Amino acid sequence: MALYARDILTGRLPEPYSDERARSFARLALTEPTAYNTHHRRRDNELAAVLGLPIAEIPALRREQAALTRTPRAGRRRDSVEHRRPRRPRRTRMH
Repeated sequence: MALYARDILTGRLPEPYSDERARSFARLALTEPTAYNTHHRRRDNELAAVLGLPIAEIPALRREQAALTRTPRAGRRRDSVEHRRPRRPRRTRMH
């Protein structure tokens, strides 16, 4: 949490400081991704022991790790209307 505070004070991370963000920063910094991926299916108390984290931090860690692994479908950009493919005009039947 101290490293997060330092990064806020030096301008490396945007303000404002929050304890919740600092805790998230610490959880992610202290968790080896390969260790989490190897053991993520274990019970909370077992995962806490393997990772060396307090058991109370495991539910938040699971949410954060899940958020990190979610990615938008390849090739789709939802950030702007201008990136959408234009629609083709409808074909009409000629009588």
